Amino acid sequence: MDLTPWDIEEKKFRKCFRGLDEHEVKAFLSQISAQLAELISENEKLKTELREKETIIKEYKERENLLRNTLVSAQQSA
Repeated sequence: MDLTPWDIEEKKFRKCFRGLDEHEVKAFLSQISAQLAELISENEKLKTELREKETIIKEYKERENLLRNTLVSAQQSA
C-alpha cells in the first residue's frame, strides 16, 4: 500500500490511559506528511527529467546510426 501525505494527515490513533501526547503526535504526522509531499514532488520532477533525457539519447542514437550508414555508403562508393 502506497502512503500519501493525506493518509498520514488523516491517520487516527486509539486513545488510551496514559497514552502519547496527542498534539505531539499530530505535529509529528504533519511534519512527515510535508516531507513526503516534498519527496513525491521531487520524484515526479526527476521522472520527467529522466523521460526528457531518454528522448534526447534516443535522438542521438538515431543520428549516430544515420552517420554510420552514411559513412558505410561513402566507403562503398569510394
